[in-house]
Amino acid sequence: MLKEKKIFITAAATALFLAPALAPVGHVFADSSSLQARNSVLASEQQTAHINGVYHVDQLVQFNGKWYVVDNGIAIPPIDYNNYIPVGPLTVTDNSGNALSDQTLHKGSYFTFGQGQFSVINLTNNTVALNIGGEAVSFNRNAFGNRLVLSDKIPAAKFKVGDKVEISNIATSETNGYNLIPHRNWKGTIKSVSQLKYSSSNWEYCVEYPNGQQNVHVAEQDIIIDSQSPSIDLAQIKQAGINGFNSGGWSYPSGQCTSFVAGILASQGVNTSQFTFLGNGADWAGNARARGIRVDMTPSVGAVVSFNGVPPYYSAPYGHAAYITQVNSNGTFHVYEGNWLGTSFHERDVPLDNAVAGIIHF
Repeated sequence: MLKEKKIFITAAATALFLAPALAPVGHVFADSSSLQARNSVLASEQQTAHINGVYHVDQLVQFNGKWYVVDNGIAIPPIDYNNYIPVGPLTVTDNSGNALSDQTLHKGSYFTFGQGQFSVINLTNNTVALNIGGEAVSFNRNAFGNRLVLSDKIPAAKFKVGDKVEISNIATSETNGYNLIPHRNWKGTIKSVSQLKYSSSNWEYCVEYPNGQQNVHVAEQDIIIDSQSPSIDLAQIKQAGINGFNSGGWSYPSGQCTSFVAGILASQGVNTSQFTFLGNGADWAGNARARGIRVDMTPSVGAVVSFNGVPPYYSAPYGHAAYITQVNSNGTFHVYEGNWLGTSFHERDVPLDNAVAGIIHF
């Protein structure tokens, strides 16, 4: 007798599924890549649902060593693995919804979804996809009627992977109880985001510090934006760069990387005396340094990178200039740039290598 959590599968049902050829008509046995795609959407959960009512086992399926049921009445035709309901969270009942002492599951059984709350993965007027037993399951939303009870939508996470953050000075513990007090005011980078209801938080984060240490279960309430990490409006930065590229100005002709960056600097309120007449992209680092502007090899958000004229990417002697929008934990940094292969806008991660003439902190 096979067992999946508290649900048992009868020997008769087992005999039906010794080979895929004997599976119920209409079923598609998904390959592992399809199941991986099915489960890859789980990260977007932000709302929960409770399912009332009694349901019927019309089909019983075994796949990859696990058992699933299908109720044709709430499935989306044509029925395939997207409609498979893992048996683990289910309760075997009579047709009135009374739990049976014998939790043996077979074709023709009745079941309920219990008292659980299932995370909503996707919701349309006609369909709903829920995380049931750790897997994404799609249903005909209209078939539930008022038996599907949706919770209020959980607010979106305040932070995203790559954000520079600081542990609050009143933080006490992680969501798993680990002591967080020694790491108060520590600054690090968000490495992952997970939905979790804890105290006043709906999200938890993995925060990695410059020394390589991590706190893996930090509640949202215990995180603040790093006060020394500037906040920039990326949409505005992008548009300012494109405008500068198209119009030219500040001593730079249109269609150049330098006019792209100059457009951004002007939009950010940088004094024009600091960035006009700096020459080609390769010349910016040296000329800015000569004006007393800090130039080093330390990337930071809002700084400008000057590239030497090193083929094949940066034509000699002109070089290139770009605006830094993010510093990555692996040592690379993200830039916005113009005139990359002639385009008005381009973005990419770049390494801090010998092509970099200097980082200019206007």
